[in-house]
Amino acid sequence: MVEILGGNLGKSVLDEYNKLVERDYDGSSALKILSYRDDVVRGSNPFAVVLVNQILEKNGLRTATQADLEKAIKLNELIQKGPNLRGYCEDTGLVLRKFEKRKDPHIETECVANYYLADNLAEQTKTHETVMIPLNGLELVKDLEGEKKLSFKLKEGAQVIPAPILDMNGYFSQDDIDYQTGLPTKFSKNTFKRCMVKDVRLPGLSRLVLNWDLCLDSSWHYHLRSSMPDGRIVVV
Repeated sequence: MVEILGGNLGKSVLDEYNKLVERDYDGSSALKILSYRDDVVRGSNPFAVVLVNQILEKNGLRTATQADLEKAIKLNELIQKGPNLRGYCEDTGLVLRKFEKRKDPHIETECVANYYLADNLAEQTKTHETVMIPLNGLELVKDLEGEKKLSFKLKEGAQVIPAPILDMNGYFSQDDIDYQTGLPTKFSKNTFKRCMVKDVRLPGLSRLVLNWDLCLDSSWHYHLRSSMPDGRIVVV
C-alpha cells in the first residue's frame, strides 16, 4: 500500500498527532501545520513528517521515502495504478551538506537555526560529504536550542545515503533513477522530463521535496518549518 494520508487513518493519525504536539512538544508552531479537509491530511514539513512517522510505526506503517515515491511514479507510468503525485509536494528527506558558519552578521542571523540543526546531524552521521537522510530514519527531539525548540535524532540503523548528485542542478528521466535511493544517478542531455533544483549559494541543511511537477528540490534552507496547502504525506 502506498497512498496519500487521508480517510479514517488520516483522521486517527491527525488526532493523535495534535495531542502529541501539545503534550510533548509545547504546541510548537513548526508542528501545527497539518489540517484535514476533503478526506485528506494537508500540509507537510520535515518536523511534521517525522512525528507522523512515529505514530504510524506503532501500527506497522511508515511515511514514504524518496525511493518509495519513485517506485510509485514508475508504477503509475507502467500500469496507471497507485497514487497520483503530480500537483502535490512531499517531504521525503533531509540533505546535509558540508558547511562553515559565515561571519556576515546578517547571514548568521538568518542561518542560526539551520547551522545548529546541521551541526547536530553532522555529529551524529560522522560524515563530511553530502548525504540524504530519509525522514523515517529520524526521531523528533525537544531541544531548546533547535528550530522552534525542535531537532532531529538519527535512529539506530537509519540510512545515511551519500548523495553527491544533490550538489548539482540538471535534468533527468525516469530511466536515470536508482530505485534503492530514489535519486538519479546522472543527468541526461536533451531531456526535460524532470529537473533537479539545488540552491548553489548556501550549504548546510535543507529539505528534499518532490515538487508538484515531480522535480526534486533540495534548495529549501531557510524554510524547514514552512508548509504549503499542496503539501501531502504519503504512507507505506
